Amino acid sequence: MNKGYIKLHRKLIDSLLYQEKPFTRFHAWIDILLNANHTKKDVLMGYKLFSCDSGEQMRSLNTMATVWGWSKTKVQSYINLLVKLNQITTEKDQGITKIKVINWELYQGSVNDEKTMVDQEEDSCLPKKRLTKNIIYKNNILSNKKSIANNKSTSADTNTNNNLSSSTSESASASHKSPGLEMKVSLDFSSGQWLNISEKDFQLWSGAYPAVNLQVELQRAAAWLIANPKNRKSNYKRFLTNWFSRAQDRARPAVETTSNQYSTNFDV
Repeated sequence: MNKGYIKLHRKLIDSLLYQEKPFTRFHAWIDILLNANHTKKDVLMGYKLFSCDSGEQMRSLNTMATVWGWSKTKVQSYINLLVKLNQITTEKDQGITKIKVINWELYQGSVNDEKTMVDQEEDSCLPKKRLTKNIIYKNNILSNKKSIANNKSTSADTNTNNNLSSSTSESASASHKSPGLEMKVSLDFSSGQWLNISEKDFQLWSGAYPAVNLQVELQRAAAWLIANPKNRKSNYKRFLTNWFSRAQDRARPAVETTSNQYSTNFDV
């Protein structure tokens, strides 16, 4: 029964059983796997852009300690152990750790989908005829998806040529609407990263709350939300504004000496 694999959906992270703390070492390993990128993408942390390949993730020791219910020392020791066991490699940049799962493509690549199906069928002692039908069915699905994509592309080219004036009009209309479309500030609970915080937001908060170290308070707010998953917000910009206001009240005596002294390169 040690052949093939089962699929674990990333929504497992939201399970109440999954969130029980403290994590075991195996639980922490599963958390690392679930938070690894499936495909290559850029990750924005504060005002620094990181490029992550599949099987990689950007996380701070503070975030992992909060999620796992461990101390930072224990998290660091565990990361060092995984490196020695040749399970992961790590790179550090300004307090943020890039974790790369070794052999990610070997076990998570699309090529293994069919191999896993074969292994599971053999373990279950099912007839080879049924196995062949499953493989043919899967290949047909992939072929149909490619055909649909090609048809859509051909149809789009035809519509563009036949309706040039209409398309131009719609583009002009969309250009008037685009300034009003603004990405909502949100929090990635799996990595502890704030998303869609613009330079305009940061400048506004910096001017309104000069006694507040925005970098520190953003990290504190993220840690508090991760530790209290039932208190998720529908408007995170309003939540952060209230959070900074309370921090400003606590630091009010130092307001005149700390104004405009914070860097715009912050990590969350």
